[in-house]
Amino acid sequence: MTSNSEAAFRYDATLVRQALLALYGMDVRDVREVVRGVNRTFSVCEPDARTYFLRLYRTHGRDEDEIDAELHLLECVEQDEVLAASPARPTREGARSCRIALSDGVIRRAALFDAAAGRPLEMTPGDICVAANALRRLHGQQRLSELAPRRQIADLGDAYQALSRLADQFSFAGPVVAATRERCKYLAAAGWPAAEMPVGFCHGDFRIANMRIDGCRITLFDFDDCGSGPQWFDLATVGWWLEIEGRSEAASLWRAFVNAYMQTLLASPSFRHAIPFLILLNEINSIRFLLDYCALTDDLWREVCRRLDDLSFRAVSGQLAIGC
Repeated sequence: MTSNSEAAFRYDATLVRQALLALYGMDVRDVREVVRGVNRTFSVCEPDARTYFLRLYRTHGRDEDEIDAELHLLECVEQDEVLAASPARPTREGARSCRIALSDGVIRRAALFDAAAGRPLEMTPGDICVAANALRRLHGQQRLSELAPRRQIADLGDAYQALSRLADQFSFAGPVVAATRERCKYLAAAGWPAAEMPVGFCHGDFRIANMRIDGCRITLFDFDDCGSGPQWFDLATVGWWLEIEGRSEAASLWRAFVNAYMQTLLASPSFRHAIPFLILLNEINSIRFLLDYCALTDDLWREVCRRLDDLSFRAVSGQLAIGC
C-alpha cells in the first residue's frame, strides 16, 4: 500500500515536471526532492543528463524584494578562475523566477539553477584554503554591497531580540539567555566593532555545504542570508562550524583558512577579539532560524540552550577550540 507521503511526493514530482515544461520549456525526466525544509529544493535532469536544481523559496521571512535582489545580485558576481556563482536560469518569458504550487497547495516563488560544477568540500586544509581564496575574491567586489538585500549582518539588536524570544518561549532558557546577554555585553564593551574591521558585502551563510569545489575554483550558492556588514562574519561562520563539530584539528584548520584569506589577520588583536563575538552571533543566528522555522521538542530546545551556554562561555573566556 502506498503511504500518503509517497503519494504526495509522486504528485509533487508530476507538478514539477509540468511546471518546468510550461515555464521553461524543459522536458525533464528524473525529479528528486533533495531538500525538504523551509526552502524546498528538487534536482531535475533533462534527457541529455544535464542536472538543474529547482528552489522553492520559504513561505515567510523573506519578501519579494529580497528574493529579487538576491537573484539580480547573482547575475552581477564577477566570476573567474577562483570564484563562481550560479545565476537563475530565465523562464521562457525572460523572468528570473516563477511561482509554483505543489501538493501542499502553497504557492511559492521558485528559481531554477544549473548544478554547480565540482564536488562537495571537505574540512581539509586544501579545500578550506581554496574556499578562503574565493571568499576574499567575493569580499573584494564592492558593488555587491549596493545590490544586496537591505539586511544588516551581525546586528546586535537582532541578536538580543532572538535571545528575548528564546527566553519568552521557554522558561528554562531564562538563565542561559541572561548569561549570554552579559557575555555579549562584555565582548562588545571590550571594543566592538573594531575600527579596522572591513564592512561590505557578506554571503551570510558561508559554510562548506553551500559551495562546490572544482580544482582551484569554488562555486557558491544559497545566498538567502546575504547582506552588508562586517565581512569577518563570513570567516567566523567557518570558525563556528569548526566549534560546533568538535574537531580535534579545529585550530590548525582555522589557521590554514585565515592565512589563506589574509596572511596578516591572525596577528591582528582586533581580529582575534572580534572572532569570538562573531562566532557567538553565528550561534544566535542559528537559534533565530530555529525559532522562525522549526518545531523542536523541549528536550531538543534544552540541548540548544546547553550549547549556547557552553559556546558563549568559551567565547568570553578565551577557550574556543580554534584558538581565538
